[in-house]
Amino acid sequence: MEDRGLIVRAARPADYDTIIAVVDGWWGRAMSAGLPRLFLDHFFGTSLIAEHDGELAGFLIGFGSPSKPEEAGGSLHSLRRSGTSVAPYRTGAQPVRAVL
Repeated sequence: MEDRGLIVRAARPADYDTIIAVVDGWWGRAMSAGLPRLFLDHFFGTSLIAEHDGELAGFLIGFGSPSKPEEAGGSLHSLRRSGTSVAPYRTGAQPVRAVL
């Protein structure tokens, strides 16, 4: 999917190193401990990567809840306040729901 030059693609386990390198700075606090490598190792099939000009612009780690199968969780950071953060959510809901 492409939206305003933003390319949204399926995540791969190899994306972890790129995400973890920026996550603390994006959130302005230590978040890397809450995003273990196993999230992408096990949930890459329901996760998305957003790129802008070849650089990481955002990500969605999507996972189904075994306790609440009608719900799905995720974590997203993108180009804040630019309107592009909606694209991964809209696109991301379908892969997560498909797994549930």
